[in-house]
Amino acid sequence: MIRRKDAPHISKTFKRKTEAESWARQIEIDADRGHLKHDPQILNRITLGDILKRYLTSVSCDKAGKRIEAYVINGVLKESLSKRTLASLGPSDFAA
Repeated sequence: MIRRKDAPHISKTFKRKTEAESWARQIEIDADRGHLKHDPQILNRITLGDILKRYLTSVSCDKAGKRIEAYVINGVLKESLSKRTLASLGPSDFAA
């Protein structure tokens, strides 16, 4: 069974362990390349705040302006907008 946070669980049965391992490697490669079908319901489970927190820990932390970005993002995280799911957001939520 293959389990990833950003994709549906995938399982398959094999007669030989080597076939299973080969299949699992190929699925992992496809997942890394973005070739797996994504769960459409994921947008109903992930909030804007989740995405912003992930950005802070995986992207912004390596940038020269990380302190300023962290300040701005932490301000947005205090707003109610950050608690909404991605599926519920639209362009009007970000219009000036």
